[in-house]
Amino acid sequence: MSDTLISDWIKLGAFLRQARNERGWTQIQMAQRAGVSRAWLARLESGHRRAELESILRLFTALDLRLFARANDPGGVNGAPEAGHVLNLIAAEAAVADSRSAATERRQRSWQLAAQVARSPGGA
Repeated sequence: MSDTLISDWIKLGAFLRQARNERGWTQIQMAQRAGVSRAWLARLESGHRRAELESILRLFTALDLRLFARANDPGGVNGAPEAGHVLNLIAAEAAVADSRSAATERRQRSWQLAAQVARSPGGA
C-alpha cells in the first residue's frame, strides 16, 4: 500500500474500509482485532467526525499500518500552498515484517527457555 493523503473524515473512513476489505475482514472482525465496537467502526467508515485518536490508532495497529504526520509541501499542488496540516498515512510493510519476525524470534526463545527449565533438575 502506498502513501495515502487523508484530508478529511470521509477520506479516513474510506481508507480504513478499503484496508479492511483488502484483508477480507468484516467490520466485526476488524472491530474485535482493534478492541472497538462494530457500530463505532461503521460510523467512522461512513465519515463520522467523533472519533478519539486512541481508537483510530488501535485500528491502524490491527491493520498493521502506521500513522505519520507530515508537513505540507510549501509549494503545494502546482505551486499553490494547501491549507492546514494534512495527515499522510504510510503503510510500513517492511516494519510490520520486521516486527513479526522479532515476535517470532521472541516466541522461539521463550519456548527454548521453557524447555531448558523443564529439563533442569527441579524444573517443572
